Amino acid sequence: MLDGDGVPPAQPGRAFVECRHRQRKPVPKTNMAAVCYRGVMSGAGWAAVSALAAVVSTAVVLAAAVYAHLQVREVRRARTASVLMEFRRWHEAPAVSDFRRRLYTGDILDVTQLSPEDLATLEEVVDQLEFLGILVHHRLIDADVVTTFFRYSPRRVWHIAGPFIQATRRHAPGYGTYLEKLAGAPSGSQRTPQA
Repeated sequence: MLDGDGVPPAQPGRAFVECRHRQRKPVPKTNMAAVCYRGVMSGAGWAAVSALAAVVSTAVVLAAAVYAHLQVREVRRARTASVLMEFRRWHEAPAVSDFRRRLYTGDILDVTQLSPEDLATLEEVVDQLEFLGILVHHRLIDADVVTTFFRYSPRRVWHIAGPFIQATRRHAPGYGTYLEKLAGAPSGSQRTPQA
């Protein structure tokens, strides 16, 4: 028997799912999350779809975060390489490089008794390594990278130019502090470094 709009009436003890074409389909009580035979999903079906969409969107967000992290790391590496190349150009300038060679070989015995030209070059050598120490201190370049590329220069310059740096600190406090840290000398040491 049908009611007024052609849909069978509800029977006691039987559950029905109403579909969009307005027909009722009997569903066993154990399967209340059934899908209409015309393809319309029940509430549980939509919940499953939205849970799957949430999982997929979370995976996409995580993949984007990992990709962004990799990009930031690559940009930092490119910046480090750029800074190192620029510093190397400055560090390897002929006049400065020749002066460092003279320092290292012992051609210059007393750094406190230099000609004005040599004094200016010594200041440039110290300033270069001070600049490198500042980059490391402010984490613009990694300390491990600096010690790999310039492992001897800061320490050797600190030990040889120590008397000059200490004398300069009398009228310019803090001069050579970042070079001192970069060279691994005890911070704020008042002793004159020995070669």
